[in-house]
Amino acid sequence: FDSISLHGIWSWVSEENRQMILKFARKFLKPGGIFYNSYNTFPGQATKAQLRELLILHDKFSESNSSTEKRVKDAFDFIQRFVDTNPKLLQAFPNFSQLVETESKNDPNYIAHEYLNLDWDCMYFSEVAEKMSTAKLDFACSAELIDVYEPFNYSEQALEYLQTIDNPTLKQQMKDYFLNRVFRKDLYIRGLRRLSALEYSEQISKVRFVFTIPIEKIPREFSMIVGKVTFDDDTLDRIAECLTSENFRPKSFAEISSKVPKTPVQSLLPILCLLIHQKYIAQCQSDDVIRSVKKKSTALNRYIARRAGIDGNIRYFASPITGIGIPVYPDELMFIDAMYRGRKNSLDLARDVWQIMFRKGERVIIEGRRLESEEENIAEIEKSAQTFLDNRLPIFRALQII
Repeated sequence: FDSISLHGIWSWVSEENRQMILKFARKFLKPGGIFYNSYNTFPGQATKAQLRELLILHDKFSESNSSTEKRVKDAFDFIQRFVDTNPKLLQAFPNFSQLVETESKNDPNYIAHEYLNLDWDCMYFSEVAEKMSTAKLDFACSAELIDVYEPFNYSEQALEYLQTIDNPTLKQQMKDYFLNRVFRKDLYIRGLRRLSALEYSEQISKVRFVFTIPIEKIPREFSMIVGKVTFDDDTLDRIAECLTSENFRPKSFAEISSKVPKTPVQSLLPILCLLIHQKYIAQCQSDDVIRSVKKKSTALNRYIARRAGIDGNIRYFASPITGIGIPVYPDELMFIDAMYRGRKNSLDLARDVWQIMFRKGERVIIEGRRLESEEENIAEIEKSAQTFLDNRLPIFRALQII
């Protein structure tokens, strides 16, 4: 395989099954292949571990044959009475009371899945990395793009401390302590090989980016772990101008960099990665991959759009350009369905959507008032359709959704 991924698996299976996973990866992941693993981690899960143990203890020794909902409720009642006695545990874990209150309000089925299954193992990063090494898997980086840029996540004092650590495993472990991380999303590589500076520069210059939302929604300030992060307005404006030009055609890093000559490459890349993290832009796939998936993604999108008038439960379209799901509003789903069926202008789109709403007994609601007449409904839907045609359709076309 080129890649093997586990999401929400590693922490919830037995050690025997983890060894089977590693055996599978060792046998079937090709050299240079990527292994994605997400899991609960310490130190951030320390408080949750106490809650889980108490839930398991009560569930085990109460010997209840009740429904899942009652078992969970009884367990939380038991724990709340314990908390009310003000045990010394609360001194060691001051957030325990709040965790109990928060989790007790969650869906009982979620609680049972999260806490009451047979296996629930939290591990430090260093433990997981050691196990991965048995399958010749080397840690590459976090799967969370924003984690790669340390100034977004750590104070200057913390960065100075981290720079004194040479061992990569120890450094990653200490990062978890700084962030009190509760969950990791890691990428490992079978036979890691670091790129040279020249190779890195050549690869980055070819990476293409595309907008996924209308430009006016991009802010100038971002909330990060270290606090508010702001960027020069001129830099963001130039990036936006480049990416919106030629009907939102995807642009390479080299093209974007040429439009922002005053911003060094080492400063431009973190900005683009932050915009990806915030889901304002996305990285593009290669042309070969896009061509290979275009037919299937179009068929999938047509099906999703057709379902919009029936239930509208799926609110994402597949973009062959990015390889990810693009969120859409319910009315946009129906507009695109109408376009797939040959409708083009806002009035035709509005009439099609109105027919669907009418059959379902739905009406447009404006400021709490339900519109009853066909003319009023079509007029309001047409306004939305025109906004869609002007603002969203160009991006959907660039993403090859339609």
